[in-house]
Amino acid sequence: MFFKKYQPHFALREFVNNIMIQQADLDPSTPRYVFPMPPLQEQIMIFYPYDPVAVEHLSDNRKIETKQNIIVARRINRVNLHISYHHLIVQVGFQPGGLYRLLGIPMCELEADEGYDSTSLFDKEIKFITEELNEASSFENMAAIVERYLLTKLDCFRGHFLLIACYPNSLKKAD
Repeated sequence: MFFKKYQPHFALREFVNNIMIQQADLDPSTPRYVFPMPPLQEQIMIFYPYDPVAVEHLSDNRKIETKQNIIVARRINRVNLHISYHHLIVQVGFQPGGLYRLLGIPMCELEADEGYDSTSLFDKEIKFITEELNEASSFENMAAIVERYLLTKLDCFRGHFLLIACYPNSLKKAD
């Protein structure tokens, strides 16, 4: 089991609160571990480089297998995460307004409690980030990979929104 939060690069701290990495290798002869997640107002970008998780929405009895990289604008209801046996999550927690400044999409236009496929919100490079994370030799390298990607997006963070012209109707949920 491994868990650590990393402080982002100084240039990102206005937009990014933390980069969190958690890994667990679980016994496959047991049922999948269920991890209850409380409501959370922090906007997050999540990478599951090894295996995605299943999200159980308790409010409407849905269970959805996530994509390997998702965005969650806000979580207002508790959900249960059914994690895989070879679990690795790399999560970017944004400062208030940070994800809006990156995407140019008001978070109220993204449904609460839903995970959106990051490939529909970012450039195609996001898929390669997941592959790099899967091949990284250490947790520090994983944090550096995500940080390097975010540093290339500083113009977007600063409000230029050069890379994406995305409208809510074109967003894809990660289901």
